[in-house]
Amino acid sequence: GGGECDFVQFVKLVHEQQTHANQGQRSKLMKLFQRYDRDNSGSLSAEELLQVFADLDLSPERDDERLAFLEAVMESDVDGSGEIEWAEFEMLVHVVRQKISQCRREREVRLCQQMMLPPHIFLNFRHILISLHDSFRQYDLNGQGTMLKDAVPELILARGFDMNLKHTLDMMEDDAVIAPLLTDREEVDFAVLLQVIQRFHEVNEGEQSEDLHRIFEMYDMDNNGMLTEEEILKLMRDLGLEEWKDVNEVTRIIDECDQDGNGVISFEERDFAMKLGFSDLELRELREIFAVLDSAEVGLLSFQDVTKALHIMGHTNESEDVICRYDPEKIGRLDFKSFLAVMRDAVPTQQGGKPDRLSVLQMVEAA
Repeated sequence: GGGECDFVQFVKLVHEQQTHANQGQRSKLMKLFQRYDRDNSGSLSAEELLQVFADLDLSPERDDERLAFLEAVMESDVDGSGEIEWAEFEMLVHVVRQKISQCRREREVRLCQQMMLPPHIFLNFRHILISLHDSFRQYDLNGQGTMLKDAVPELILARGFDMNLKHTLDMMEDDAVIAPLLTDREEVDFAVLLQVIQRFHEVNEGEQSEDLHRIFEMYDMDNNGMLTEEEILKLMRDLGLEEWKDVNEVTRIIDECDQDGNGVISFEERDFAMKLGFSDLELRELREIFAVLDSAEVGLLSFQDVTKALHIMGHTNESEDVICRYDPEKIGRLDFKSFLAVMRDAVPTQQGGKPDRLSVLQMVEAA
């Protein structure tokens, strides 16, 4: 990037960004509160609250979530009026989000245990595991925990894991991974379905990665395998992305994505994370955690630091012996790619109530 900052400045910057985000969130909540406070009473009834939380995508969907929602309302109704005032509303949103997230995490883990899902499958699909299982149950006509193999293409297309019926059928019949899974089966269970979907994800992601690589090479004018600000700016302008035409915006994107801080984006850096199945949000959060722990700014973490990161994120069962597998050079330290691999393969603990991740500031304070 164009500048440098020490650790203290970095934490301060993160804190300022969080404060700015919180202010924006508070403004949004205030507008919602006022919109549904139709009688201008300064408080919301139970019916109005349900409408607000639907707008926030926090509607309780199952019995455990409904119970958690009611508990949160009772906890937040400090004056016992039966309605929620603005001062109580802010706390209620925080508590509901926390309780519903906890319910969903616990349900994901229970589903993983019941279906005996392999850790890598669970981690790859955790963010959509519940909704996928809901889709599966729609095809489980006899309630026996299986669906007809012939209905699998319909589900795959409906969920957007493939876009072409012929391609889907061809893969199910000829793919070296999928075909053995489905041979001699009339029905498939949820675990097998996830393995099939995982394969479709790998194949389609590989094709997308090849397309991205071709585009990358087109704009890599000096063929050095990296894009500079000037080359990225040309790419954005050619694509007609108005909001990214400003050089300052390009600089910000590079600062977010540039792992080694050399002012360019290596295709391999992003491609590696994509192959592991990380979203952009997860990648940014893990990079922030790595940066905080890499206090010496050498691009390497000790086993002790990696173990600390795992414990902070709730993976308490991982030992240094497990981490050693990602240190083929036997130097006792892991670079960022190895760190990502550890995080992808880490087995989640079965304890409810833990956060999946912490913000950098929270992690610094906890450490």
